[in-house]
Amino acid sequence: MNRIERAQITLNREQIHLPKLVRQVGEIIAPQAEQAGLLYDIQLGEIRNPYFYGDILRINQMLINILGNAVKFTPQGGMVRFMVEELPGEAEAQIALYRFTISDTGIGIAEETITHLFEPFVRDRAVSRMEGSGLGLSIVKGLVELMEGCISVQSEPEKGTTFLVELKGEVVPACCLLPEREPQPADKIDASLFAGRRFLVAEDNEINAEIICEILRMYGAEMEVRGNGVLAVETFCSAAPGTYDAILMDIQMPEMDGYEASRAIRADNRPDAKTIPIIAMTANAFEEDVEAALEAGMNAHLAKPIETERLFLTLRKFIKGR
Repeated sequence: MNRIERAQITLNREQIHLPKLVRQVGEIIAPQAEQAGLLYDIQLGEIRNPYFYGDILRINQMLINILGNAVKFTPQGGMVRFMVEELPGEAEAQIALYRFTISDTGIGIAEETITHLFEPFVRDRAVSRMEGSGLGLSIVKGLVELMEGCISVQSEPEKGTTFLVELKGEVVPACCLLPEREPQPADKIDASLFAGRRFLVAEDNEINAEIICEILRMYGAEMEVRGNGVLAVETFCSAAPGTYDAILMDIQMPEMDGYEASRAIRADNRPDAKTIPIIAMTANAFEEDVEAALEAGMNAHLAKPIETERLFLTLRKFIKGR
């Protein structure tokens, strides 16, 4: 929030494939909706320009935040709908306008709260007992405005809420398109490299941990999950040397964050403390966050939502030959 207010955020400019972005978001939200007993419906409208330049991590963060709230505040049996469409173009042919509509049949928001909804720490009384800091939507609005977009909300208590996010994107010319690599199916990945491997996963979010573990199980690996940095350090230090082939370390965790946990592991006197690969997993992917991870003794940095192929390639790099 401080970075946004001080205009200290520099947006990345990278090629984005809109259908792939929608799929990545779905990989995070669909399991949450299923666990909550909700129907998650994705609608992809007419997209004339599927490739555009933008900051994919920030857009993912915004959409996952709003969709996550929709899941959290919709009772079992309800629906969360995510619709993506391209609106009629602007005068400049190279600029596309995309609209992301997120609607739910949840508890809704009181009228007096909507007026201040995007202000820091504002929360509706109906959700005051639920987990949350009240900063998520403020950050979302700040990022939308940083991208020169707009965000609005319509809601009625006990009937549901709809968020509209509109973002402009510079269309990628046909001559500059980078080839899209489709994720490799499990049967085309050398699973033998992961068969019998054991990973320690430090992740306090049960859904995120479940997704990571399911990906690794697909390759024949075994996992142990710990919900905070203290438990992760204790588990590693109490196990026999060589028990784990790598550690997947979330950054934001209770008791002890990932940076502290990594420093504690590297400082231990056991023979594999200095050599065990530690991979950071976090939604914070500013350049300084990547540097902080490396300074804490981590070997690599994976941005959330975790892409299967990127996870595979990163782990392969560090465990091959171990």
